[in-house]
Amino acid sequence: MALKSEDVAGLLGNAHSFAVWLIGVGLILNGLHLVFASIRHSIRCYEVTYFAIGDFGWVIATMAMIAFQAGISTVNGIAVAIPIALMVGTFGFLQARLGTRAQMEGLLSNQVP
Repeated sequence: MALKSEDVAGLLGNAHSFAVWLIGVGLILNGLHLVFASIRHSIRCYEVTYFAIGDFGWVIATMAMIAFQAGISTVNGIAVAIPIALMVGTFGFLQARLGTRAQMEGLLSNQVP
């Protein structure tokens, strides 16, 4: 999205290429945070919650954009966006489920640095 923002915007329909680029940069930063959070010795509860909420937000935003034809308005854009939203929603569900289990077992830190 960050590297081919105009192409992605065209695929989605009426998305603005700057918004697509901005989301792409945000996803890169989020991905880097996820990598660093996952390799740390102790996983922090608030980070698990943060990532899960972000995933659920992605799904809700995708469905709203499709429903209101705000950014995602082409058949091809919808065909690409829905499977991605399903995958991201699955990640969020698994993060929330495993995070809750890990917290119950005392494996997550509640300490804020």
